[in-house]
Formats: sequence, C-alpha cells, structure tokens
Amino acid sequence: MYERSEEANHVTMLGKYELLLSIKLLDYEIKELTQYSKCCCECYALLKEQTNKLCSFISDQYNEKLWMLYGHHDDIQEYARMLRESSMQAVCDMEKYHSFCLCDHGLTTFDYLSDLSDAVKEEYDRCFINETSKVLFIGSGAFPLSALTIAKETGASVLGIDIDTEAVRMSNKIAKVLGLHGKLQFSNLRICEIPCFRQITHVIIASLVPQKKELLDELATVIQGYKDCRALR
Repeated sequence: MYERSEEANHVTMLGKYELLLSIKLLDYEIKELTQYSKCCCECYALLKEQTNKLCSFISDQYNEKLWMLYGHHDDIQEYARMLRESSMQAVCDMEKYHSFCLCDHGLTTFDYLSDLSDAVKEEYDRCFINETSKVLFIGSGAFPLSALTIAKETGASVLGIDIDTEAVRMSNKIAKVLGLHGKLQFSNLRICEIPCFRQITHVIIASLVPQKKELLDELATVIQGYKDCRALR
C-alpha cells in the first residue's frame, strides 16, 4: 500500500519537473535568440520559430493540465514570470525589426494586413467598430498590425499609445508610409493625458501589456472623472 502510494506521488511530481524544465528551456532559448538577433538579423526567423513554439506549448492540452496541477508552485510561478518577460521582449524586438524593414527598405505590409484582416474582422464586427468610431489602442507596439488593420478596414480613427518612445516613432512612420496617418496616430500619452477622452468609443488593450488590472483601474478613474464633471454641470 505504501509502495503504491509512493510510486503514484513520484509520477505526479515527475509532471511538475517536466513542466519546470520545459519553461526553463523555452526561457533560455528565447533569451539567447533575442541576443543573437541583435548581432545577426537572420536570427529573427529563428526567434519567430521559438515564439511560435511557445504559443504551441501554451495551447497544448497536456501542458495545460500540468499547469492546473502545479502552476501555483513558487518555482513554477517564478520561471513562468521570467518566460513572460523574455517572450515580451522578444516580440517587441521582432516588431521593431519588421517596422525597420518596412520603413527603411520599402517592404510592403499590405500583404500582412490582408492576412491579418480576416483574423481581426470578427473582433471589430462584434464590437461594432466602423468609420464613426474613435478607438484607443493601449500597448500598440512598434509594428501595430491590429491598429493598422482596424484603421484600414473600418475607417475608424485610431489612437495608439505605448510607453516605448522608439515604438511610437516607428509606428507613426509606418502609418505615414501606408497613407493612414490621417486616421491613425501614435503617442506616449498616459490615459489621463489624452485630450477629448470622452470622444473615445472603444478601448483595446494589447495582449502583451502587463498589469492590465492597473490599466483598467486608471480607465475607470478617468471615466468616472468625466461622469462627475457632467453631473456638476
């Protein structure tokens, strides 16, 4: 009876360390390839493969089961946090690379927009985004395909904000290159600094943006402030 219980516990704990090892390896490989890509642009293709591997890892049902069992463990939490940070940095660097290719080498991105529009269309149809909408896109990044697609496909006015000054500069350059700068602007403004915030009809937060709860709290404060001002009139 004791031996059977010990064997079962061993199998269960094996799953934890299998998960932990996978997370550590993914984190290591993404960090290394991010550094390699700064020296050799061809490595961005390898980095993209690795981020795709991470997406497959996350969506795998077996890994999801392991996460449900062990995701609350401190060591799993710590290395998962490190993997989130390294993958976010990798995606940011890849966005800047694609943006650089488009702006400085004349590569067209309308092929990208065509591919993405089908994936995004269901979202903006569900949210009733159209040419009269004014969209705030938080965490737009250096290669803001979703924001570009919304502006191009719906005619909505889109304001993208990002804390990365270089990303904002590159995004504005892309909008100009694509002839969308009349409908699409990017800025480093904080939510509370946005002029005419009351005209915003839709708010989108990029999936890579951390601390979403804090952002939602800030949004709620700004919205409540406008409500209070209106009530005083």
